[in-house]
Amino acid sequence: MKNIKNKILSLVIIYALVTPMMMFAATFSGTKNYFLPLNEIINDNLYAVAENVNISGQILGDSFLLGNTIFLNSTSSEDIIAAGGEINIMGSSGDVILAGDILRINSQVNGDLILAAKLIDITSEALVKNSVIIYGENISVRGKFLDKAKITGNSVFLDGVFDKDIIINANNVTFGKNIKINGNLTYNASEIAEVESGAELGSNIKFIQNDSIDKDDQKILSWGFLLKILILICSVLILHHLFRNKFNIYTSVDFSYSNFGKSLSIGFLFLMLTPMLAIILLISVLGVWLGLILILLYVTCLVLAYLLTSVIVGMWLNKFLFKDRLSDVSKDIINWKIVCLGVFILELIGFIPVIGWIIKFILMIFSLGFLYNMISNHIWLNK
Repeated sequence: MKNIKNKILSLVIIYALVTPMMMFAATFSGTKNYFLPLNEIINDNLYAVAENVNISGQILGDSFLLGNTIFLNSTSSEDIIAAGGEINIMGSSGDVILAGDILRINSQVNGDLILAAKLIDITSEALVKNSVIIYGENISVRGKFLDKAKITGNSVFLDGVFDKDIIINANNVTFGKNIKINGNLTYNASEIAEVESGAELGSNIKFIQNDSIDKDDQKILSWGFLLKILILICSVLILHHLFRNKFNIYTSVDFSYSNFGKSLSIGFLFLMLTPMLAIILLISVLGVWLGLILILLYVTCLVLAYLLTSVIVGMWLNKFLFKDRLSDVSKDIINWKIVCLGVFILELIGFIPVIGWIIKFILMIFSLGFLYNMISNHIWLNK
């Protein structure tokens, strides 16, 4: 039942965000097949939601892709965030964040690489300049990696060049004959790794033996859970892109934090009184349409509040824990690092027995109050 609710919520989020995109400057596609030819250039961010996504042209902004099959063979100046069944990435880009069933990377990644899938294959042609985080079931990693790497999975095969430290958590680990590790190697596995002849593992190797990966860790790091997180991250980033020029989210969050009790009270009143008013209107003859509109508004606000909760948590952690190190306040306070932090921490809170859902419920009520403050301030300033 819980999984069905999560799937329905994800569909509602995508539907609610896809519709208004048509009215904004970003390039958006929502069809059965989306194809960007080699000679075409997208000067803005690209949002593509289709059964099959095939991109060969150049993208000068960020790419947000959702589809059953995604094939990207182009140069992207900025980041790639995608979720789908099978995803193939070629060309070059900034940060790459992917979740799906099957992931193949044969590209140059100039930023961070974050992957979550059942099957992950990084070819020998791949080059990653920043940090690597990989979660999967069966993982094969070749290529060259210039920064630190952390890999978690069931079966892990490594046969690439790692210039810095690497940490592995897996049941079975195999080091291929072409692997070369210049940093420290730490691996946690059920048995000593299989090492092929010719492998260069360096001099600083630490092996920690465990029977198997903990079942709770498997639940948290499952590809389905991480796919849900990536969908939420995409949704929040899309939402921010659509409304960042209309609302000052940073100022609103700061104001709402200093007036926590007021925002919580407003959110609670909206949560309780709105459906009661809608029911009264629905049973009256003249208020049926107003009741339906109020219900639609109520559902929309709940979806927005659910997404904004992640932003608020991420911004609070960035401000009070990281001292604004995750973003440049003078520019754009919201970036993928803040969103990822907020979404991931909020989902982890949900795993806490009993009090986890209570904390999330309180934060969502607060977000409803935050949403009211943000919209009312915008209306007041534009009078």
